[in-house]
Amino acid sequence: MAAKSKSGALSMLRPRALTAALDRVNMGGIQSVMLFNTGGVLLAFTSSTDENERSKAAIAANIWNIYQRHLEASESDTVQEIMLEFTEGRLIISKVASLLLCLHGTKEVPLGMLRAKANTLIQNLKEPLTELTTS
Repeated sequence: MAAKSKSGALSMLRPRALTAALDRVNMGGIQSVMLFNTGGVLLAFTSSTDENERSKAAIAANIWNIYQRHLEASESDTVQEIMLEFTEGRLIISKVASLLLCLHGTKEVPLGMLRAKANTLIQNLKEPLTELTTS
């Protein structure tokens, strides 16, 4: 059973399969979906705009790390999710394994829908990404 699970995890981590998984939620007002490490290095993304996703990932990782350091200093829990609202859109950053998943949507996408799409991706990516980051 473990071998079957591991092979399923490995097939999910193929670049095309990973991009396809991200692309499945990149509709209905979602402008981009990014997967990156806490240093802001973009590992995979899909986008419906011509924006610079590398810069967006670096900024999102920086925001994540600032919140994380603040919580560590106050001896609180760790950050699991950050939701931001801007004049031109909304952003959700969530932890999946030891990586960060970020969805950027237009202002018209309700925060609940953005969160639901992020949670769906997290459920699909958690096992394969955990195997990748622990091996």
